[in-house]
Amino acid sequence: MTTNFVAGNQVQEGIFPVASGVARYYGAVPLKPADATNYGVGFILRPFTGTSLTVDLDVSYTIAEKYTVTIGAQNLFSTYPDKIAQSSTINVFPISGGLADGQVYPRSGGLFGMNGGFGYVSLKANF
Repeated sequence: MTTNFVAGNQVQEGIFPVASGVARYYGAVPLKPADATNYGVGFILRPFTGTSLTVDLDVSYTIAEKYTVTIGAQNLFSTYPDKIAQSSTINVFPISGGLADGQVYPRSGGLFGMNGGFGYVSLKANF
C-alpha cells in the first residue's frame, strides 16, 4: 500500500487484503474453498507382434484448495510383455518357463514393465 497526494488530498493506493476494513467497506468478501475433481487416462499400444494395450487411470479430488487426494492405477488390466521364446541361442527350461536365472520376461520389460498392474493412493498438500 502506498500513500500519494492528488490535488493536495491524501490517497491510499494498493492491494488491500480481503479482511481489511477498506476492502470490506467496498464489498469484498472472502472466497469460499473450491472443490475440484480431475480425471486422467493413459494408453500404450503396440500395434505389431504381440500387440498389447495398457490403460492408466487416475481420479483426483481437491479439498479446500490445498489438499488433493488421488486414486489411480498404472497398467490397470495387468498386461504383461511377451515371454522369452525358445530359440537356437536361448534355452527356455520347460519346468520354469524361463531362463537359467528364472527370467521369464525380457529384462527391458517392453513399454510397460514386467510386474503387471500397480494401484496407488496419494495425498498432495500445497502450502
